[in-house]
Amino acid sequence: MSLPDNSVEYVYSRHVLEHVQLLLPLIREIHRITKSAGLVEIIVPHFSNVYGYSDPTHVRFFGLFSMYYFVSPENQPDLRKVPSFYTEVRFIVDSIELQFYRSGLIDRFFAGIFSKVINRNIYWQNFYERRLSNIFHAWQIRYLMRPIK
Repeated sequence: MSLPDNSVEYVYSRHVLEHVQLLLPLIREIHRITKSAGLVEIIVPHFSNVYGYSDPTHVRFFGLFSMYYFVSPENQPDLRKVPSFYTEVRFIVDSIELQFYRSGLIDRFFAGIFSKVINRNIYWQNFYERRLSNIFHAWQIRYLMRPIK
């Protein structure tokens, strides 16, 4: 039994989408069930997460611009425009946060500094992905989005 259209105010997905074979139909379904004023929170491993490659059930990885493929070009950052022709559903990305490992003393020290600097804006996040992600790996990425109905 499926949920009715526009019936959900909040969708929360944590470490699920990287396991889904058919991502586009799932994104369409999330869009369909979420109310126009609803919020979608997605947390997935960042592509630099070295432990993500150990899990044989992971079928994809995510980066800063992954969810912009579901955003109209005029609502994407000028920094980088990505194609949005894979599906007709559209979202607005309210925020993106790169989160870093905090498992050891060194991680905790650097994670606090990196989080504050890197998450200041998309330009710093893009700089991190392009220049620093192979040195200091991110744990996960958190997207907050709203559907456009």
